[in-house]
Amino acid sequence: MTSYKSLEFDQILSLLSRKAASKSGAAACLQLFPETDIERIRSLLNETEAALSLLFKGDITGMPNFPEVAESADYAAAGLCLSCAQLLQVNRFLSAVSQVYRYLPPPEVRSEETVREPIYKIIATLSPLPELERIISRSVENDERLSDAASSELAAIRRRISRTESKVRDFMTDLVRRRPTALQESIVTQRGGRFVVPVRREAQQDIPGIIHDTSGSGQTLFIEPMGVVDMNNEIRRLRGEEEAETERILRDLSSRVAAGSDRIISDQKTMSVLDLIFARARLAMEQNGQRPRLNTAGKIRLVAARHPLLDPATVVPITLELGYENRALLITGPNTGGKTVALKTCGLLTLMAQSGLFIPAAEHSEIAVFEKILVAIGDGQSIAESLSTFSAHIKQLENMCREADQFTLILADELGSGTDPREGAALARAVLEYWYAAGATIIATTHYSELKYFVMNTPGYANASCEFDGETLKPTYKLLMGIPGTSHAIEISRRLGLPESVLSRATTLLDTTELETERVLQEAIRLRYASENALERAREAEETARRAQAKAEAQLEQLRENRREILNQEREKIRSDYLRGLSELDEHLKFLRNDEHRSREGTLRLTEQVRRSAGQELNALEGEIGRATLQRDISGAKPSELIVGETYYAPGIGFTGVLTSEPDNKGNCTLSRGGLRITVPAEDLRLPDPDQTTRQTAPDVAALSDYYRHKAVLRDSAASAVESASASRSRQRQSRSRARGAAERGLPGELMLIGKTVEEALIELDRYMDRAALSGLTVLRIVHGKGSGILRNAVQEALQKDPRVNNVRLAPYGEGDSGVTLADFT
Repeated sequence: MTSYKSLEFDQILSLLSRKAASKSGAAACLQLFPETDIERIRSLLNETEAALSLLFKGDITGMPNFPEVAESADYAAAGLCLSCAQLLQVNRFLSAVSQVYRYLPPPEVRSEETVREPIYKIIATLSPLPELERIISRSVENDERLSDAASSELAAIRRRISRTESKVRDFMTDLVRRRPTALQESIVTQRGGRFVVPVRREAQQDIPGIIHDTSGSGQTLFIEPMGVVDMNNEIRRLRGEEEAETERILRDLSSRVAAGSDRIISDQKTMSVLDLIFARARLAMEQNGQRPRLNTAGKIRLVAARHPLLDPATVVPITLELGYENRALLITGPNTGGKTVALKTCGLLTLMAQSGLFIPAAEHSEIAVFEKILVAIGDGQSIAESLSTFSAHIKQLENMCREADQFTLILADELGSGTDPREGAALARAVLEYWYAAGATIIATTHYSELKYFVMNTPGYANASCEFDGETLKPTYKLLMGIPGTSHAIEISRRLGLPESVLSRATTLLDTTELETERVLQEAIRLRYASENALERAREAEETARRAQAKAEAQLEQLRENRREILNQEREKIRSDYLRGLSELDEHLKFLRNDEHRSREGTLRLTEQVRRSAGQELNALEGEIGRATLQRDISGAKPSELIVGETYYAPGIGFTGVLTSEPDNKGNCTLSRGGLRITVPAEDLRLPDPDQTTRQTAPDVAALSDYYRHKAVLRDSAASAVESASASRSRQRQSRSRARGAAERGLPGELMLIGKTVEEALIELDRYMDRAALSGLTVLRIVHGKGSGILRNAVQEALQKDPRVNNVRLAPYGEGDSGVTLADFT
């Protein structure tokens, strides 16, 4: 943990523990450690993602606070009697378990929420004890007292105590009123659980009774008057009965806790695990953390990564890549320029990811899983071992050389520092080469120019630098990959006020070749920075254009979806009206066929003609809507020829059916499916495709206007025929015929809407009400489930707006209650 502490991982754990809801959860946070098995890490990240998904859903805010009750459960299991306070703690824990267990959705919903399954699987192992929770809630009033509802015997005893105490108070109050001069104060108090009055010593003979106490001065006697001795004795006896009954109840409750102690102790552990998981999720929310990708190939890619302990408003994100083409990264640059922060960020985010924590970085960041993370950060001076800074540094390097292998991440700050620069640079290079040969992944910082040039000319190594603004003479803390940096000692000294003459002399003392190299290097950095800025601006422009295009496409798709929805709704509504009219015509045809008045054959023929005409009119209208709404949304393969008996798709109306006729002289043909025949233009037909059933469009306003006009004509014609045909029959016979229709057509007694979206449910509800009106049902039973209540509210609102509905209410308890809505229907 020493190396982890130098990366400040302990501070991350401390921050994490403050997100926990319980002491045991906080303790679990502080004991979190990085895993080395990639599958175990993925499992931890799955749990964090599942909890984060639940928090983002908004239905829950995380884990409820819960107490530690394993010890109380052990006491109860050992046969000991728990106190009221302990029982209340157990009850608070049971209540928290029940609350968390209610996070589990119904099975049909759970099967669809695969992302949340890891957390659901853990929650499902909880074993709520609702009966024990109910009994303790009813029996325990507070930390010191049972409630009267704990038992009828306890309630009866307390009532007798209350009545007797009331009699005593009445007697004492009367005594105080009659003998005010004998009393030190006009009050009634208690001594040893018995009611007494404070009597002046000189008036002791005026109030005969038993002395229970005296004041400190001896001038006041606390006397129990003889008139209340028997009543006080009765109270004492009843108090004893109360204590005995309380003891009995506490033992009974303790035995119930003992019976469930194994489940309680197991749930305590599970709740602590859940608390840790939700703490990880809450930390991810706070840090805007992302789930990193994982690998075991030593590949690290951090995109816009932030140090999690620095102020997010001011921290400069870094982007870093290692392990793809290069396995060693050397970071150079000025002091306080951000080199150490970059190194720590990489190490700390690796530890976080391997502990199941999301990391504060952009999406698509990738972390390698290492078995060891070796760190050399800080001056390393050890007073206890009498080691110098350099000696301590060398001892660290020696340990790292001994442990380095292909499963190791090495983080070394100021490699080779603390000694002669030439020797330090040579030593640092040798150590780098040793680690690299051992297969380790390396990130190191340095000021040595020799190391920069070595890295530039050695495959498998890469330079990086912390940017320095030459105009402001200040570091920007931005990490530049592929470019070595300089210390900028003279520039920084100038900014800090060192005399110019000193700076000029220092410049002349520098090697001219080295100066020229640094100048060329700085120019390369400037050009690289300029090109990166230009590239970034180009990317931003491209992203802006992409977002604009995506927004436009989304708006276009929404318009198309709206049009498709309008068409679907209107088609179903018109079809419902049509089928209802045909049904009524069928009822009257049946009546006329069986009627004794055979002279009505002419009316029969008229009605049959209206029926056929209605069908033809509907088919024609369907074709008109298809043509009016097809527009430019027709897609799919066009058939080379039309063959009667083959299946085709009409995209304009979203209908797939079998071709039943050749195109007529107007170019129209007929598709049939399930008894429904639709007339469409032959040129609009396409070969069927699994996706085509969803590509429907909505009618334009003109088409809908024509549709409604023709529908009204159709309805009026049908109504006229029906009125003419049924003039001789009473409305009662028609009602009986409708009532029989429900059974004949097999209309279900309830409508099941669970699992449907609000839009789908409302369409189903509208169809069901139309069929119910035709069938004569008087009570509709709509099953929508409980859930969040959104579907229930939408269903009830639709029912209340329908003029055919007289009353809307929830089903009685035990018959569906809030998961079922009943509606009185006419």
